[in-house]
Amino acid sequence: HGESFTDYLDDLTDEEVRDPDREGYEAMPILLPNGELNANRFVPPPSDKSVVVRFQDRYWYGVGGENPNAILFSEADEPESVPDINEIIPQQSGKGADKMTALIPFGSTLMLMQSRHAYSLVFSRQPLLDAQVSPAAYRGCVNQRSWDIHDGILYVMDRSGVYAITQSGQVASISDAIEDQFT
Repeated sequence: HGESFTDYLDDLTDEEVRDPDREGYEAMPILLPNGELNANRFVPPPSDKSVVVRFQDRYWYGVGGENPNAILFSEADEPESVPDINEIIPQQSGKGADKMTALIPFGSTLMLMQSRHAYSLVFSRQPLLDAQVSPAAYRGCVNQRSWDIHDGILYVMDRSGVYAITQSGQVASISDAIEDQFT
């Protein structure tokens, strides 16, 4: 009490501040285990994304916003910490623009659904370092409410009908008998 912040003297050298064996170091480490600055991770989630899902140890934010195909993710177990650098943008198809419509946690994969394309995202520990986004289907999803998972199979509705995706990545149309209802 009575002391102001201007009375505080930091007498640690740069090397002492970075020393992980220093008493009190873990109270707020300066660097994260991957070498990034720790203070940069406390950025609030985006307010312009309409979908948020939990996948593995992070929250994923997508659909809408200034860049509708950008997917942002939180720090591990910190849904409130979403730095701008935590962004993944799936490769766009060369045939016209498409935009993200849904995010679907599907086993060990996060399905990134556009209106006419589906991508699978997997990562091991650090999405910025080891995330892999691969095309999964030349089918899409109408919106976040147009899918369901039953008995380990993902069922999705797009502009062409309803189709199923298995955990192994097999895609099969299941609404051919009522195709005229979609066209």
